[in-house]
Amino acid sequence: MEVTVLHASCSSQIASNIHMFGWLAEKLVKYRTVPGELSQSVPYLFAAVEDRNADVRKKAQEALPAFMMHLTYDKMVKMAGKLKAGSKTQVLGYLEKQRENIPEKPGKPAKAGKKSSKAKSEPVEEVEESEPAPPPKRVMKRPKTAPAKTSKSGRKKDEEEDSGPPLLLVGSKEKRQKDEHDLKVLKWNFTASRSEYVDQLKEQMQPCFSRSLIHNMYQDDFKFHVQAITVLTNCIENHKAATIANLDLILKWFTLRFTETNTAVHVKSIDYLQQMFTMLAADDYGLADHEANAFIPSLIAKVGDSKENIRKGVRKVIKLCLKLYPASKMFVFIMDGLKSKNARQRTECLEELSSMIEVYGLNVCQPSPPKALKEIATQIADRDNSVRSAALNTLVQAYQIVGEDIYKQVGRLNDKDMALLEERIKRSGKKPAIANKSAQPVQNKKNDKANRNESKKSTLPSRPNTAPEQQTGGGQPSNPSSVPAYFSLDLDKLDLEKPASSVELPTLEDTSVVDELLDAEIKIPTRSIPKPSMPTEMQLNFMMSQVASNDLNLSIQALAQLDDIMKDRDRCKVMVSHVDQLLVATAFQLRMAFSKHMGDQESSKNVIRMYRCLVALLVSPAESRGFQGCICDLVNGLITVLIDDRLMNFEDGPQVVRSVNVLMAKVVENSDHSNIIGALLKLLHECVATGSHSPKFLQLVMKCLWRMVRLMPNIINELAVEKILLDMHNFLKAFPSPVWKEKPSDTPLRTVKTMLHSLAKILGPKVLTQLTEIPDPQESELEGYLKKVLKSSQRTSNSTEQLNGSSSDSEKNPPQQIGERTPRRPSAKTNDLLAEIFKKIGSKENTREGLAELYDFKQKFPEVNIDPFLKKTSQFFQSYIEHGLKTITLERETPNTKMSSAGTSPVITPNPESGIPGDAESGD
Repeated sequence: MEVTVLHASCSSQIASNIHMFGWLAEKLVKYRTVPGELSQSVPYLFAAVEDRNADVRKKAQEALPAFMMHLTYDKMVKMAGKLKAGSKTQVLGYLEKQRENIPEKPGKPAKAGKKSSKAKSEPVEEVEESEPAPPPKRVMKRPKTAPAKTSKSGRKKDEEEDSGPPLLLVGSKEKRQKDEHDLKVLKWNFTASRSEYVDQLKEQMQPCFSRSLIHNMYQDDFKFHVQAITVLTNCIENHKAATIANLDLILKWFTLRFTETNTAVHVKSIDYLQQMFTMLAADDYGLADHEANAFIPSLIAKVGDSKENIRKGVRKVIKLCLKLYPASKMFVFIMDGLKSKNARQRTECLEELSSMIEVYGLNVCQPSPPKALKEIATQIADRDNSVRSAALNTLVQAYQIVGEDIYKQVGRLNDKDMALLEERIKRSGKKPAIANKSAQPVQNKKNDKANRNESKKSTLPSRPNTAPEQQTGGGQPSNPSSVPAYFSLDLDKLDLEKPASSVELPTLEDTSVVDELLDAEIKIPTRSIPKPSMPTEMQLNFMMSQVASNDLNLSIQALAQLDDIMKDRDRCKVMVSHVDQLLVATAFQLRMAFSKHMGDQESSKNVIRMYRCLVALLVSPAESRGFQGCICDLVNGLITVLIDDRLMNFEDGPQVVRSVNVLMAKVVENSDHSNIIGALLKLLHECVATGSHSPKFLQLVMKCLWRMVRLMPNIINELAVEKILLDMHNFLKAFPSPVWKEKPSDTPLRTVKTMLHSLAKILGPKVLTQLTEIPDPQESELEGYLKKVLKSSQRTSNSTEQLNGSSSDSEKNPPQQIGERTPRRPSAKTNDLLAEIFKKIGSKENTREGLAELYDFKQKFPEVNIDPFLKKTSQFFQSYIEHGLKTITLERETPNTKMSSAGTSPVITPNPESGIPGDAESGD
């Protein structure tokens, strides 16, 4: 029999194959055991399933349940895995389809004689080959206890594993994100699942998921996947926190399920995603970028599924995603779906884009409305009719917002596509007119009234059926554009033609409360203006993204909206947590305006409007010390605007420069002082290192640092001195003093040393205790310079004390007014001190220090005449010393209020007439 079945299944004759597989389907189900050679017929069975003859395919498919009854479904799937890719998919589909039809094995035979014992022993051995799992029948008594023990221990082990929750709050989602960002693990981005991604995900799930759940999630049998999804569904309510903590892993696992073909798993998956996203939306959860990047592309690909219920479910999930993720970012994912070769996917994506434009407007189009609409317009030329129709409907939706500008934004189209678009827009434009026209009652002649009334005498349910007969038999041609007015009023039934005498007018009752009403005080109702609603987190994120848009009109609109929020006392509170995000967006727009928009003649005019809106938005937080975070990019952008000579070509250009200058002064004075000094030192370091910035840019950075030096005595308690000293140490380490001998100007070095000198003067010896952030202070040039300044200050103070002690009359006779003192010649000690001071002034490195000591000397000893020392120098050097002393006088004697009000004066802009490094803000 075995040889006959095998040879028959190998036959190439159609009739023989039809008869043989039909016979096998009928006979195999009647036997409990079959020969082991049955498995050798499976390849021929699989070949017959794909046979060109329909009858052969039908009989082979009918035989599949009988084969799976004896060989098991898993073994058949394993054998199908050896087929080619195309055949494998088709055969697995048939196996899954016929799996429900697998019959049960027949019961044991009633009689077992001695004669048949030998015959039974052989099939038993053959069954072992086809079914290795069950034990041999000749040891009937022993296996009864052994399997019971193993199953009992197995159940006990499973119970121990399932005793805990399915999801655990173990591990960190942020750590997994960081590992993926640092490329320590594979980035979750693929079109077809691969084993390395599956193994990586399973390894990441080990500490967070129970063993039984992981076992079900990574089985080849789809039934286990359904069980796993059921467990995850229960966790939405029972273990909400654990579900959110492991959301990235759960979404990645569902992307693997989307690559498979089992419909039951897909339906169950979509149902779970709808429940989970509904829960997340209720908790105001925002989907992170790494979660969206891993999941949404697979979701968009699934929207092109061949089954309508799957497509509808995916569309619902996409709608829920819009509650968790910004619509502008979601728009980009859906636009990528238009690149698919699947026409259904392109159609669904276009319909979703149309819905988003209808709800959110054209601002949702990314990267800009013109680019997005051009990409959508290319779909008009698609071969698939549904894709073309969906693309046209999307453009019509945009037309209802922008009007005729749609033709500019879609760009150039060929004549055929443009004709289709114009026709669709024309038809959509007529719909409201037709509706209004049909809604108005048509004024007919009086002689048509009888026909109209006669047609309306029938009852309401029968009107739709009688309407065609009335139209054809009425004799009057009907207007094809008019709609039969089934629900219009029957004027005859209202008895409007009755004589007016039958109408009884109501009688008015006399009342005595009229006088009371007239005497009452009239109160004018106050009109209450409804308060604007608080912007949501999603709306704020969308506005921030629009600030950095390539389209200046969108950016200006977003800046104006944010400015309205900032002016509202109640609504401006929500901006506190978004200040850093605002700084990043505005800095990006400033860079883009300088590098891109100012060079474009069409958009350069809008740059002035954008600058005005940006300054108006940032002035308020700058005045209220709202900038406490990263402001380096903002300072860079504002200085770039100040040095842009192209602004002077515009009518309002100088006014914009003045406004930006005022904003820059407020940012420098009112921001977190440690952060602003760190940002300026970083820009100074970058300017010297790269040399890519213009001299004006470098000069403005140094002027801002000089301004901070002038404010240091008043803000020293607010400064993070360790951080500032570390930044200056890094600068001196990168550009030590010997390097500057080869450079044309050493003003940046002197600026840093001036800051060190000011810190040493203010803090004294305590400044040396602030070097904890520097790795090797002894090897740093900074520590040596600080010690040098402190030593010089100590020597100056000692000399001053000696001079004060030598004058015995100083305590007895009170000093006269400064204007009344007569200059006297300096003593020998004073001569030595002045000689050392003038020596410092003459040196290139210690000029500022020497001027400061000379100023202190003149304040303490105003009667000492220093003209003999000045006459020994050149006229230029005398002017330089005089100018430097005036500068120090202004710095130390100018009241604090004047310095704060000076923020509105153009002290930040470059001064081309200042050729001396020691001007009013030099700080050499």
